[in-house]
This record gives sequence, structure tokens and C-alpha cells, in this order.
Amino acid sequence: MNRPNHQFLVALAVLAAGLVASFWPVLSGGFLFDDFANLKAIGEYGPIRDMEGLARYLTSGIADPLGRPLAMASFLLDTRDWPAEPASFLRSNLVLHLLNALLLAQVLARLGGFIGLARSLAVKSAVAAAGFWALHPLWVSTVGYVVQRHAMLATTFVLLGILAWLAALAAFRQGQPVRGWLWAALAMPACGVLAALSKANGMLLPLLVLTIHFFMLARTAGPRPSERHAVRLLLVFPSLLLILGLLASIVPEPPGRPWSTAERVMSQPRALLDYLAHLMIPRVNSVGLFADGFQVSRSLLSPPTTLPATILVLGLAVAPFALRRRHPVFSGAMAFFLAGHVMESTVLPLELYFEHRNYLPAMLLGWPLALHLLSHPWQERTGPPILGILLAVLMLTTFQRAMLWADAPRQAAVWASLLPDSPRAQTWAAQHEVERGQLEAAKYRLLAARERNPENLMLAVNLLDIECARGELSTQSVQRTAEALANEGAGNDVAHAWMRSKIQHSSPTCPLLEPDIVSHLLRSMAAGSLDTPLASSRQRRLEGMLALSHRDCAQARQGFEAAQDAQRWASEAYADSALLASRCGPEVALAYLEHFLASPKPDAAERPGMLRLHQWVLRRQDYWRAELLRLRSILRSDVAARPTAPTPDGAQE
Repeated sequence: MNRPNHQFLVALAVLAAGLVASFWPVLSGGFLFDDFANLKAIGEYGPIRDMEGLARYLTSGIADPLGRPLAMASFLLDTRDWPAEPASFLRSNLVLHLLNALLLAQVLARLGGFIGLARSLAVKSAVAAAGFWALHPLWVSTVGYVVQRHAMLATTFVLLGILAWLAALAAFRQGQPVRGWLWAALAMPACGVLAALSKANGMLLPLLVLTIHFFMLARTAGPRPSERHAVRLLLVFPSLLLILGLLASIVPEPPGRPWSTAERVMSQPRALLDYLAHLMIPRVNSVGLFADGFQVSRSLLSPPTTLPATILVLGLAVAPFALRRRHPVFSGAMAFFLAGHVMESTVLPLELYFEHRNYLPAMLLGWPLALHLLSHPWQERTGPPILGILLAVLMLTTFQRAMLWADAPRQAAVWASLLPDSPRAQTWAAQHEVERGQLEAAKYRLLAARERNPENLMLAVNLLDIECARGELSTQSVQRTAEALANEGAGNDVAHAWMRSKIQHSSPTCPLLEPDIVSHLLRSMAAGSLDTPLASSRQRRLEGMLALSHRDCAQARQGFEAAQDAQRWASEAYADSALLASRCGPEVALAYLEHFLASPKPDAAERPGMLRLHQWVLRRQDYWRAELLRLRSILRSDVAARPTAPTPDGAQE
């Protein structure tokens, strides 16, 4: 093996060791927020032990229309059932981040060869740039947040796709068009599909490769006809389809969002500049998981930074074209960053701001700096030490953030201090204070947050819970909670989950929350619950559950049947029957179940995408009908076993 290859392997080993050491504290973290919503599918239908169970699981993704089945499959390396311990998930995340760092180093080394760098410089700059990216503290929240496996795995396949394109390009330029087409036409689309099935922004692969090709590679050699055809067919055409698809998806007023699409687009330049500021100036703290305090741009002058940010980002978009000939690496890196944000930072109605979105787009930003420090003759002595100091600073900063990430209560307090306008951050900190018995501190934290966000539902319900825990329940908190519930309705997941928990467990968790107060809150929520079938169905089911808590079995059954009329779901019928059986006896549950089974109506149609495929899989397997028939058999046996059992109070109709 020649010297440069040996140097490359040694440098990669050093990078890997530094990366593992920097991120190691993250491994003692736990599950957070969206982890529970996404990972519970592992055990939703029982442990995954056969192909039918695997099909049900892989099609149950909820994160985007494609369902991210490949990323979901990767979680099976960590467990086959749920709940599970987080340690194995976090280890896999760290291994995947390490793999991405090594792949990035290989990509940059290959790119260096294409643009004419000496082998030694290409290797050194590639490893240094991979280190600038991989050791950045911004990725602590990506590695430490289990569900971000989606973003990391999509990045893995994007990097493999770039390597495949470089292999195709090498073959074309060596006069081997057949081998070039094999790499380009087979490996590139395959990597694109695999990336998209990990996370939807994997569909950016053709656009990202086109960006690299146009700004860095197109002028390095005269393109042969086969290369030109491959660029047009496999890069330009899919990129145009992607842009057209994004434009076709525009909804002027996205449902459930407190901003319009135009306002979101105006807000994104400020978000992009903030991302760049965090990338260029690493720091121990960042917004982490809480971006709900990010201010919406209501116009180009509100907030005042909107217009300057827009002008600056437009300048950054134009600059790569102007600098392409003189500074291809810098222009390519900046264009790659902006292209990487085309899907998540433009017109799609996603949250306004998330630092995880930079994981893929930021991959090339360190390469111009690494080349600058290593390539100029006058920097032969000063460049490498400066580079080493920068990498050491990144390692230390990342380690400090990882230590903070591993200490959840301290992390919550820091985030709350940094983000006073984020209801989620304040609620998260208050929940940790409650766990430590600091109820008064939690109460005053939420009161202060509510002054800044008077209509926020999360603050209202958590403040009411804390007052309950303190043995006090103010009329003002009840009324504010009622108003917040009326504004959101049962279609809001937080409203629905909180109201359901109060109905099912009100006495143990809050003795002061008397039945008439719960009824008042549920009636208030009804004001916002009739606009969609989902909200209406949830509202009627909650009313049935409230009746069930009062042992009014006839009213409970009526509520459950009304819920099924609004939106029919076999899974809910199963749960409804179990609730009725536990409170009202098998006779009432059996009557409800027989009524459901006798109806010829199918389940409500899932939205187009993976969930509709999931629905088809369940129907193909006859899963829910078999489960309901099995439950009916059990209920019939229970009824037969006690023919003289008295009818439960309220069961008569």
C-alpha cells in the first residue's frame, strides 16, 4: 500500500477515535418526544417475529408520506418489541454518524482528485473537512435524538449515491461508457430510492449531485456525449421533477399552522442565516429540539431583519454562479448547502426551524476552509497547527454539549433559559421540576410563560396539572384551559391526549378535578371539534368515555357508535369493546361489537402514501377482522358463562 493510502487510513482512524470520544456521553441519554410516537409501532401489533408482522411494521410509518420504511427497518437492529431501552438505539446512531464521516472523507478525497489536487493534499483536506463536519456540536442533538436516525440514514445513501456518480464519471472520462452507465443508471437511482425511503429529503440526491457536478466537476474535463446524456437524464430531469412537485404541493393556508405558506417562505432566510451562524461559530448550547419560539415573518419588515436576511440569502444563492470559475470548491459547497434546504426550508408546511435539517446540507462547508489551511505555501507550517486547534475546539465543544445532553434536568433548565419564548422548552423544564418535587417553581415558570403566550394549550393544561398536584385549582386556570381547548378542539393531539387522560385517570392524578369540571372542559373542547371527521370522532369517543366513567353504559355505547359514524376504525372498535367489557360487562361490549361487525362500511381511508399501503396490508392479512372475531368469541364465552348475571346499571336501552 502506498504512502498516501496509509496516511488516509491512519487519519480516518484518528478521526473515528475523536468522534467516538466526543459523542460518548450521548449514549447515556434516553428517548425524547417524537421517539415515542415513531418507535411504538415496533410493538403496536406485538413482537415482530414473522413476515406478516414485519409488513405491518414497515408500512406503519407516520413521519412523511413515504413512511420512511428503511429507517424504521434499521430500528429492528436494536429491538424487536416495544418498550425497549434506549442504549442500543443510541449506539446505532453513533455508529451511523461515524460511517457517514468516513463516507464523506472518501467523497471529498475523490472530488479532490477530480479537480486536480495532489493526492496528499486531497487526502489531508478530505479528512480535515470530514472532521469539521462530523465533530460539530450541532449534531449532538441528531445523534442523541433516536428518531433522527431517519436523517442520518438518508445521508448515508446520499453519500453512496455521490460516490456512485463519481465512479460513473470516471468511467465516462476513461472512455468506458458501458461501465459508466451501469454506475449512473443503476447505482444512482437505487441510492436515491433508498435515501428517500429513509427520509423524504433523500429525494434531493439528483439535485445535490447536479450541484456538485455543475460547480466543481463540469469544467475539469471535456464532457463526452455519454456523460452529457447521463447528466440530463439522471440529474437534470429528476431535479426539475422535484422542483415542479414542490411547487405543485403549495397550499396557501396550511391547515393546523399559525402562518401562511408565504409567511413561512419569508421566515426561512432568517432561519438559514441562523443555521450558518451556528455552523460557523460552534457553541455548547443551541435551541436543540425547541424551535416553537422562532418568530414568524409576517411581512418583509416584520420582524425588521426579514428583508436584510432575504437580500443576503439571495446574494448567497447568486454568489456560487459568480465565483464558480475562480473558487469552484467554495461555490460548490455553498450551492450544496442551499440545495440541501430546497425541500425542508421552502414551501412545505413543516415547522419553521429545526437544526437537524443541516445534517446533510452542511457536509461540504468545511472543505474550503481545510483546503485554504493546507494548500498555500506560506501556510505549510501554520496551516496544520491551526487546523488541529480548530478540530480540538470542536471536539471539546461537542463533548461539553454531549455531557449536557446526557443530564436531562440540567439540559431542560438551560434550554428554558435560552428560549423564554418557547412554550415547549418552558413546559419541558417545568416537567423536570415537577419530577424533583419543585412544584412552586414549575408553577411560576409556566405562569410567566403563559403571560408571553396566553392562548397556548400546552402551557394551560400543564399549569392546571401542577395546580392539581399542589392541591389547588383556580377558577382562572380552569377557564383558560377551557378556552384553549375550545380553540384547538379534539383534532389537536395534545388536547385529545390530555382530555383522554383526565377522563380515564382524573381521580388519582387530580382529586380536585371533579366530574363536573371535566364535563365542562369536554363541552368547551366540542366548540373546535366538529370541523373534521377526525376531530368529531375523537370528541364523540371522549364523550362516550366520560359517560363510561359515570357508569352510564347506554350513553357510553351511544358515544362510541357516534364516533364510528364520524370516522370508522376497526382498531378503535376493538379498544371500545374492551373498555365496555371492563366497565359494563361482556353483554354491553358484545352488543356494541356485533353492531360494528354487522355494518358493511369499510374503515375510513388513510391519506395517500405509506399509511394507505399499511391499511391495505392489514386488510390483505384480514388482521383487524380476525382480532374482532376473536374478541367476539371471548365475549360470547363470557356471556355464556354467566347467564344469570345481573344487567349493569344503565345498560338498558
